[in-house]
Amino acid sequence: MMDCDWSEYLVAAMEMGMSEEEFWMADPFLFNACYERYQERKIREVMMRGR
Repeated sequence: MMDCDWSEYLVAAMEMGMSEEEFWMADPFLFNACYERYQERKIREVMMRGR
């Protein structure tokens, strides 16, 4: 069994605009896909600021 830091995922969900209830009710696969896209966008934002 893998250890999982739920608090990290919950904080990420809130950064994406989700409530705690929405997070706990979300499909894990869909959440992970959305979180990947969110991270990609944040990385692009940071890269653009550095130019």
